[in-house]
Amino acid sequence: VKESHTSEPSAVGGVRAAEVDTDEELEWIASETEELIETGKSLLAQDKYQEALAVFEEAFDFADLDEEPTVYFYLGYTLDALGKTGPALKNLNEVDQDSGYEFYHDLVVLRGKLLVETYDYEGALDWLGRYQKANASGGSSKDTLQTAYLLSSFAFSGVGDIPKAKEALNNSIKINPSSDTASAAKKLLNQL
Repeated sequence: VKESHTSEPSAVGGVRAAEVDTDEELEWIASETEELIETGKSLLAQDKYQEALAVFEEAFDFADLDEEPTVYFYLGYTLDALGKTGPALKNLNEVDQDSGYEFYHDLVVLRGKLLVETYDYEGALDWLGRYQKANASGGSSKDTLQTAYLLSSFAFSGVGDIPKAKEALNNSIKINPSSDTASAAKKLLNQL
């Protein structure tokens, strides 16, 4: 963020303004980032992924440190929707597991899925295992926990640990035996 030290009106982002207090300027930029994120989310809801990507890239230019994780998440999500797995994972790797994020559960599942898809089984087991351990007492979304166990089963299979893959599938099934995820886990369990 550049500070303006002039008392003359200046043009920033197409908006003319007189000298502003740095705090006000930072607030304006933060709200610009939030507005861009909301615009990008709206475009995602309309399946306009390329347009959303451009908006999230612009949001990144304005983002402060507190907003960067949100922008990284939506960049990763959008890139995955566009079939760009490597760049999607690169962006998602910039976001820590923090249950305070509104997108926390989506982050866990998406990054776990991409780690498995890119054959980073050890990374997937670490990422998903941290989530499972932190939420073992039921403090999480049951759907996310169930999916995390399902994804872990693929990672365990990938490293050749079939007993742990079966255990992960059984854990997934136990959470909600009548769900679609449990149905998929049951099919996979029968194949192992």
